[in-house]
Amino acid sequence: MNKMRDRVNLKSGKGMRERKDCKYTILAGLMIIGLLTCFLTRLTYAKAGNPAGNEDQVKIYESRMIYLNDSLYSIARKNMTEGYGDLEELIKEIEAINNIDQSTVLIPGNSIIVPRYVSKAAKINIAID
Repeated sequence: MNKMRDRVNLKSGKGMRERKDCKYTILAGLMIIGLLTCFLTRLTYAKAGNPAGNEDQVKIYESRMIYLNDSLYSIARKNMTEGYGDLEELIKEIEAINNIDQSTVLIPGNSIIVPRYVSKAAKINIAID
């Protein structure tokens, strides 16, 4: 009778260890999935709208006065900020926002909407002013 009880205890002890190992394996798998999800989310966020992955930069849109002899090129050059690859990229965005193209005559005294990147701290100061 004692031998049978010892066999049952040995078997149940082994089963307990296997269950613990299984729990740790599942827990480790969930942690890896969580970390992978966080990494991919940050990577996606960095590519979608933040210049060079800089989370301290936000895009704002400002109204700018058009002056005599202004062109899309000169306006883009004056308002170029870090976050745009080159002037052409900024010019295309200005055209899209204002529903204009290179052939559009800019009339002095009118306004044009220009996007640019600023630090989050600067955005707070702009909002207060």
